[in-house]
Amino acid sequence: YAYVLGIFIFIISTKYIKFNTVATCYLGVISYSLYLIHDPIIKMVSSLKSELTFLTNQEIKFSSIFIAVLFSSFVYSLVEKPSISFGKKIVKKIRESNA
Repeated sequence: YAYVLGIFIFIISTKYIKFNTVATCYLGVISYSLYLIHDPIIKMVSSLKSELTFLTNQEIKFSSIFIAVLFSSFVYSLVEKPSISFGKKIVKKIRESNA
């Protein structure tokens, strides 16, 4: 039943509720970088969990999310964005040479 409920909530939220905020748009922009980065960050923080005894589990989870979003922002700005720009230049040159 959880899957049916999840699909129902997803359909309702995408059809009737718009989450078009600056934060959600930014998460959409960095989503691929976040997808690539989140697992190594979670594993790194989990491996340090025994040393982070002064933090609660919830604080560790929020820290993992914050670190993943922060690092994904850097990866997007320093790797993904310049690569997209470079790819567009290559495509433009190919199109110009074929015209």
